[in-house]
Amino acid sequence: MANRSLTVQIAQLRDSRSLATIEREEIDEQAIHGFVVDFDNEWLLVKKEFDFHIDGWLLLRIADVTRIDSSATNEFQKSLLQAEGTLEKVDFTCRLPRGGVVELLATFGADRVVIFEKECEYSEDDDFYIGFVRGIDGKQVRLDFFDGVGKLDGQETLIDLDEVTSISYDSSYTLHYERYFSRLN
Repeated sequence: MANRSLTVQIAQLRDSRSLATIEREEIDEQAIHGFVVDFDNEWLLVKKEFDFHIDGWLLLRIADVTRIDSSATNEFQKSLLQAEGTLEKVDFTCRLPRGGVVELLATFGADRVVIFEKECEYSEDDDFYIGFVRGIDGKQVRLDFFDGVGKLDGQETLIDLDEVTSISYDSSYTLHYERYFSRLN
């Protein structure tokens, strides 16, 4: 759960629709840029921005956030996105369901590709899981995992949501795999 001052900051960034810089110093040396669209006690729902491209949804565990703000540079970049018509790709009305991430994941169709990451201080120890959500049991997700060459492993992988630090979907990366698998069917 986020501390009160962080919660206030997050709410202000959401309400102002500001382009934010999010840092998670303990697990990722790279800052994340995006629009905070919603949040609950555990997760931020962010529409990710990278190099002036809006690139999918990213759920970040709030417990890992060490800094979040919007600078003059962020606001200038937001104005550039707005001038180009790119800002229209951000659905600011999107909300996390009452049941949080578990309920959100339960709404995903069988053909939606999702990435789960378990990041830690040393990136070589990070875990990266990509696949299709096949079910949720409490706080465990059953994932039909596939490898980098699009080969399904044929077994469901159990992922404990309490260990997950980020979840992404509807990004350029995941959508390419979704189109690949739809062509196979």
